[in-house]
Amino acid sequence: MAQRTRTRAISLVIVMLLSLHLSLLGAVGYPDDSILENLEEPAAAGTSQASILIYGNSYTSGNNLAGLVQTSIQNHDSQASVTSRTGGGMNLDDHASNAQTAGHQWNTTLANGNWDWVILQDQSQVPSFPTTSQYWQDSKAGAIALDGLIEDNGAQTVFLMTWGRRNGDSQNAWRNPDFLTMQGHLEAGY
Repeated sequence: MAQRTRTRAISLVIVMLLSLHLSLLGAVGYPDDSILENLEEPAAAGTSQASILIYGNSYTSGNNLAGLVQTSIQNHDSQASVTSRTGGGMNLDDHASNAQTAGHQWNTTLANGNWDWVILQDQSQVPSFPTTSQYWQDSKAGAIALDGLIEDNGAQTVFLMTWGRRNGDSQNAWRNPDFLTMQGHLEAGY
């Protein structure tokens, strides 16, 4: 069971990354079904299909990531569903605060869904900051809180690493003067 779940999670991440890259490149169409071969069919008819919740920000909503992932997965699993909760500039601490607030849309969506995976996308700059930064520490605390909520609701946490900005981060040029430097810091931060 653990190997099957790991295989499906890895396949999901591959589909998400390919969908995102196709979106960024302006490509028409979606990855072909061969990418999804490792997504196993459910053991019995009537078993719930892939159900994914994405907590993100404008990178998620502006690129229609939920729609791209759903369309890609539905080529293999017609019952798959992808839902997102996003807000511009949100970091993982913001998502955790919303998800921990009774009656908040983030809270009710997580609690009322039968999610297989909840994908967390942090604010685009924060993971690139030094780990001693308060912003980084707050997002880490938010990730830990979210992971606990996600596990309590029977799902698995998946992180979606954002990408470095093409010309670096002009607001934090001291830290991220160019794409490669920022991408390296993002990878380390995630």
